[in-house]
Amino acid sequence: MKMITRGAALTLAAVLLTGTAAFAAEDLMPVRATLEEKGYAVEWNQENKTVVIRDGGFVVEEQVGENISLDYDVTYADESFFEEVDAMKKAYEEYSTKATVTEVGENYFIADTEKLGEVMFRVDDNTHFHHEMNRMLYKFGDVTVGAVLKVYFAETMTASLPPQTYAKEVVFLNTEGKLAVSENSQVFKVSEVGEGYILAANEKMGEVMFKVDENTSFRHEMNRRLYTLSDVTAGINLQITFADAMTASIPPQVYASDVVFVATEEATVENVTTSGKIVVIGEDFFTIEKEDGSRVRFNTSEETFYHHVMNRMLYTFASLEEGMMVDVIHADMLTFSLPPQGAAIEVVIK
Repeated sequence: MKMITRGAALTLAAVLLTGTAAFAAEDLMPVRATLEEKGYAVEWNQENKTVVIRDGGFVVEEQVGENISLDYDVTYADESFFEEVDAMKKAYEEYSTKATVTEVGENYFIADTEKLGEVMFRVDDNTHFHHEMNRMLYKFGDVTVGAVLKVYFAETMTASLPPQTYAKEVVFLNTEGKLAVSENSQVFKVSEVGEGYILAANEKMGEVMFKVDENTSFRHEMNRRLYTLSDVTAGINLQITFADAMTASIPPQVYASDVVFVATEEATVENVTTSGKIVVIGEDFFTIEKEDGSRVRFNTSEETFYHHVMNRMLYTFASLEEGMMVDVIHADMLTFSLPPQGAAIEVVIK
């Protein structure tokens, strides 16, 4: 297990994750469901088969290895795994304090803290700055005298006056007393795309800069295919979900939690689902046999999205096997050939 500390990785004892073959005997629990119930955000990196656990700036990674197996694409762990994650989070929280900034200098700020009195916090490119309510990303230049922060700092501290330590994470606290920030969702037309942001506008709000990061979800409204920031281009329409709390800058800035590619009227096509068993797999196609015995061939491309019906586990064309039961989402248009053919938009493995 690795705890990521913004630029450095602390290697800890590996925790055993096993499959459901031993579920009854070992009293194992599903990793995602158990951790999400505890309030953690859990992601699965299919490329390197890693479970990523997040809570603010606290990040833990557990990579699948010889001690980890998957059953129906679900990871399981015994109670000691979850106890260790909680212990790591508790240790992370121990080295944190509420702080009010009194001075800002070059690569440092001095603050009056609740736990330690006056402290000088050093920062660098690995220090993570964000807002507690909407995950809006900030930078060191946003720190001003009087700002109220929660600072996560290194375990070591100098004996100078004031003492100095490294700030791993700086959270801008909501000082207006609002208990929650509601989310909004509107359609915007993109005017500019840059590193970590989308500049877009609509008639209601004018121009807004939307900050994005690895937690921002990019998808299409029609086929649920996953996208990235690199797929966003000027001129397209996006349905963007964002918090109501924005900066007072021009243009205003806010974090985008969800970005949906909106289909144009010309591209609107009704999709249908065909279910069956895979009986043939070719170089870039597969054929299914439906319950009535008829067959349909589906051609695939890089746009085809593969996932499991039970969870968000992602697959590829190479994951398909003869005998698999699948739901295929495709346009309501098939050729008159034998068997009829269509383009697979989404393949749901059952």
